[in-house]
Amino acid sequence: MSGAVRRSEREAGVSVEALAALPPSELRPLLLEVTRAHARRSPADILAQYERDRTVAPEPTDARVLHALRGRALDAAADFEAVELAPVGPLGTNAALGGIDQNNVLSTNRNTEVLADPTSALALECAVRRRSGGPTVRLCAIARVLRMQPFEDAPGLTPHFLLLALVSAGRGATFARDEIVAHVRVYAQLLPEAQVELAHTALTPADGPIVKAMDPGPSELVGAPPAGAPRVLHELAQALPEARFDLLRRHGLGYYDGPMLRVTAGEHALADGGMVDWTQRLLSNRKERMLISGFGLGLMAARFADRGLR
Repeated sequence: MSGAVRRSEREAGVSVEALAALPPSELRPLLLEVTRAHARRSPADILAQYERDRTVAPEPTDARVLHALRGRALDAAADFEAVELAPVGPLGTNAALGGIDQNNVLSTNRNTEVLADPTSALALECAVRRRSGGPTVRLCAIARVLRMQPFEDAPGLTPHFLLLALVSAGRGATFARDEIVAHVRVYAQLLPEAQVELAHTALTPADGPIVKAMDPGPSELVGAPPAGAPRVLHELAQALPEARFDLLRRHGLGYYDGPMLRVTAGEHALADGGMVDWTQRLLSNRKERMLISGFGLGLMAARFADRGLR
């Protein structure tokens, strides 16, 4: 717990532990009343926050460009059922599924959190649909998400941005191969000259917790997986002959579990994804499989506006 929190506890004369021990039905009215008090602000204060707070600033890209790009993305994902997500989800969704620090998600006082990752929201919908088994579920969504981690060291990136999310949930020995191909085909339609990179957590040079503490190193891209690579990579090499294979990928270790994908255009990484165990945990069924991926539509619009996106 940070020193700032401890100082606030001393000033208020109450501990975080004591407040957290209250039932939500008793704590929520207190927090809502505090928020009501904080909301008594002057118009000048509100304008001052609007000018300095990047989380409330408008998207810099022309809205017409983004609107057209949404249509192109949905057309490309014709094999995925399109879902219009709610702007909030259950509190703790991203922490429970993706291990995301709750400080990087905008939480509310009403047991919800602002959408920070459309794939985790779609995973909940997949779990509901997969309860009774049946065929593979394929869902897509276009959503503006908000992330609370610092972006000062990432020029051109904003706290909220537009994503196309694809998720597949099902079972079977060929699930990973079939669904990675399906996801890649969608992204290839959006930007045909993009490059596809595939990797597997089993090929990384160290365990996830160790690698996450290291500085990102250069990838080792090859045209075909090595002989000892997991079988799914060899199957993907046949299905996606244009793909390259990253033998030293570090990004996503500890988050994905198995095959991973990335789509790049020049120096820009536009899409990322991989296998996760989310539906296994949501449904308490180890036979379930899930693939998630996301494509930065806002980033594509900003970086490639000169390629007829309007």
